[in-house]
Amino acid sequence: MYAVIKSGGKQYKVSEGDVLDLELLSDLDEGATEATISDVLLVGNGDQVTVGKPLVDGAAVKLELLEEVKAKKVVSFHFKR
Repeated sequence: MYAVIKSGGKQYKVSEGDVLDLELLSDLDEGATEATISDVLLVGNGDQVTVGKPLVDGAAVKLELLEEVKAKKVVSFHFKR
């Protein structure tokens, strides 16, 4: 079984056991370890495929949050002549 979800303006094909690197999920509480994404665009189970218009009704994907990763800080200098 697989699904196509929308998160952070991008689309991801996910199935059970996949590890994803998603952008900031703004609707999470502090210290949360699980999340649910209800923006499911497509659900596939074998040869049976359900396509949403635009979203599949009643479908959701549960996520387990492994860790929060921050990128290195970008320092830029602007010089005026």
